[in-house]
Amino acid sequence: MAEVNIRYFSCTDQFTGTRADFQLTPLDLAAGRVKDAVVAGDLRLDFCCGLRLEVPGPGYHILIRDAETGRVFYEGVSDRAERLVSLEKYFIPWQVEAKFGGRHILRHRFNPAGRKVHFSFNAAMGDTLAFLPYLPVYRKIYGGQLSAGMEAGLQDFARRCCPWLEFSELVPEDAYAAFYCMFMSKGAHVLAPLDSREIPLWQMGRLIMGLTQARTRLPWPRGQRKIREPYVCIAVQASDVAKTWQYPGGWEEIVKGLRQLGYRVLCIDRERENSDYGLTARMPEGAEDYTGSHPLVERADLLSHAEFFIGLGSGLAWLANIVGCPVVMIGGFSRPWCEFPEAYRVGNVRLCNGCFNDPELDYKEGVCQRQPHAGENFLMCSRLLSPREVWRAITELLQDKVEAENALRETGRT
Repeated sequence: MAEVNIRYFSCTDQFTGTRADFQLTPLDLAAGRVKDAVVAGDLRLDFCCGLRLEVPGPGYHILIRDAETGRVFYEGVSDRAERLVSLEKYFIPWQVEAKFGGRHILRHRFNPAGRKVHFSFNAAMGDTLAFLPYLPVYRKIYGGQLSAGMEAGLQDFARRCCPWLEFSELVPEDAYAAFYCMFMSKGAHVLAPLDSREIPLWQMGRLIMGLTQARTRLPWPRGQRKIREPYVCIAVQASDVAKTWQYPGGWEEIVKGLRQLGYRVLCIDRERENSDYGLTARMPEGAEDYTGSHPLVERADLLSHAEFFIGLGSGLAWLANIVGCPVVMIGGFSRPWCEFPEAYRVGNVRLCNGCFNDPELDYKEGVCQRQPHAGENFLMCSRLLSPREVWRAITELLQDKVEAENALRETGRT
């Protein structure tokens, strides 16, 4: 990449400076050159990594402000060729003006209507599925063509519920704007207008994209049901063993109870067993082995016909929620409001909990940072949750299902 003089500016008064003060982030590099989204003379402007304005030389008076409030974010006269780049990469109602020799040569207000907009997702399945339901909302409001960069394993799933979505690993050359849909503990001020740890994950898409509407339920055309008997899916693992439910014999007790109720119990984790931190999470005795690296579409179809799903704050819980499968979610590493509101949460706020959402901690730097790892309170947020608490959530879910079915029958009679 050719050497470019870059001047960063911030809309939150946190940063201002030149390239000497900041290193280009991976997001800046991935966005590539400034696209020809808006061209005025030798000026080029896009919104593919926040606002990026390519200024060809000295003498340009640049004014960048909030189009709705009028608040000025940047104003200055260029003394050389440079690229102005906002540190904030989320939606801001930009208003950009440029003069040269006292004459206006550019007036542009951010407007993605009818334009190509790109969405970049990270490798975490849960994060991707938290943001994906906002893309139909964005398309309904602004029209245009949407593209996305996401893991190959997620593309088939996204294609089935969003057949109009294009896929591109990099920001397309004809893109007008790009948004970065991912959870970040460090540098949260860059990707979201609020600290990512203090925002419910299911609401982050709305804030990052600047939407006033809530997410929509993605249409999921269910595949053929392959299991005749009523069944429940479980997943005892997550991206980190520290997120798992470690109550001794807890999973076995839940599986036994479900089978007594007449359900088949299918374990749909990728691995049968995983260990870390001196802990082991394994498929419980009595569950049927449906583990393995299966295509996500197959997992989605299996969940869409299940009576309900029992798991953790993991990607599979998000998948179940998206395809309409009720979810019992066990764990206390995140706050009760963190994931999606439809879940039947099993957690105990009287225990140490929620370190994932603590802005004073970085969960990626170590789990259960408030408790000694060799002590009896290590991972107490989930380890001390009892099967009785899980059964209470299951009972509530089953009661709600009966009430919903009764209401549906009553509607059919009237």
